[in-house]
Amino acid sequence: MRNPWRYSFDEVARGGTGALVIGDVGQSQWEEIDYEPAGRGGRNYGWPNREGAHDHVTSRPPAYLPLTGPVFEYDHATGRSISGGVVYRGRALGAAYRGRSFFADFITGRVWSLAFSIDPATREATAGDLVEPTSELGGPAALGNVSAFGVDADGELFVVSYSRGVILAVIGLGPTTPPSAPTGLRIIRTPGS
Repeated sequence: MRNPWRYSFDEVARGGTGALVIGDVGQSQWEEIDYEPAGRGGRNYGWPNREGAHDHVTSRPPAYLPLTGPVFEYDHATGRSISGGVVYRGRALGAAYRGRSFFADFITGRVWSLAFSIDPATREATAGDLVEPTSELGGPAALGNVSAFGVDADGELFVVSYSRGVILAVIGLGPTTPPSAPTGLRIIRTPGS
């Protein structure tokens, strides 16, 4: 890996897979999410030979093979520095969000979630159904530079805004059409509190 910036385990106690989900910051073109199934380890995610799923340094061979590709990537036209997140297993956001992995881009202040499909035989994941709730959360101005995500004892979602110096509790996300006014965040901690 190049620069894993935030990772989390999909909590088995809440119905998760136990997998390790990792946001890995790229260098010049690609940001990625890697998925390490529970009980696995020692895999080569490709850096520096690959950035995301793309050739990067080809002048020397990988330390060992095989290379394991990311389950999701985005290019620098979309964002420039991934902040890995959490697989949501709470109840407040509803069943439609349970099991979705939330992540953000630190530079653009955008937040996404995606779903994982797990192969029962291999426990490997494929990612799909990308949703961007950035506007429902108040947009990049409200979110600022998202540096991390967290969950409380009930598995409910929190967003850490580095630039604003606040921790935001996600209290609800509506349908994919944003509401007229942002209602999905509440500041729970500010500097000095």
